[in-house]
Amino acid sequence: MTVTVHHLHATENTFLVVDVRGDDALAARLAADAPALCAPARFGGADGLILLGAAAPGSDADCTMRLINADGTDAEMSGNGIRTLAHVAHGLGLGDGARLAVDTAAGRRTLDLAVDADGTLVAATVDMGAAMFDAASIPTTADPVTGIAAAVDGVAYDGDAVGMGNPHWVLVVDDPAAVALVEHGPVLEHDPRFPNRTNVEFIAPTPGEPDAITMRVWERGVGE
Repeated sequence: MTVTVHHLHATENTFLVVDVRGDDALAARLAADAPALCAPARFGGADGLILLGAAAPGSDADCTMRLINADGTDAEMSGNGIRTLAHVAHGLGLGDGARLAVDTAAGRRTLDLAVDADGTLVAATVDMGAAMFDAASIPTTADPVTGIAAAVDGVAYDGDAVGMGNPHWVLVVDDPAAVALVEHGPVLEHDPRFPNRTNVEFIAPTPGEPDAITMRVWERGVGE
């Protein structure tokens, strides 16, 4: 069997995208093999595997997206990931050339597509929806969802939880570059107050730029 694998990049994320429409057996096999496929030895490494599936019967969506993290766990949503899926979907003739409707584990997401004079997709913008600050939508057991504190190896962290179709914990720090991200990120990702684990953002105002922040991310199921 020959399978076409698209290896795509979007804002420092790398994904493998495969069209599995009408082939449930292939989808299941790829999902099971996701950690091996995303390993650096295959395709140069990837943060996740995206399976582009057919829309459900009667749905007005153009396709579906299933995202499996590099560690083999499912993720609800990725803004960067769905933009890479849009590249493949457009090449398959899905959507109307200007918009693409995708059903995900986090619900329907709609992308605006920009194409050049030759009809080649040059950009995709996704409407991620409003940020959610209620505990059930994130989800988290923390109450309130603001000012959630933690300590790792004697380092104190404090920040807010937010849902974007997937869970995030945004921590304000003095200097993101100085954070022990590889050591502390996994501990915070698995904080028991986040039943589905969480992405962790370490942020600080950017010196000299009043309207900018500097951020480092520990991504759930992936790493930095």
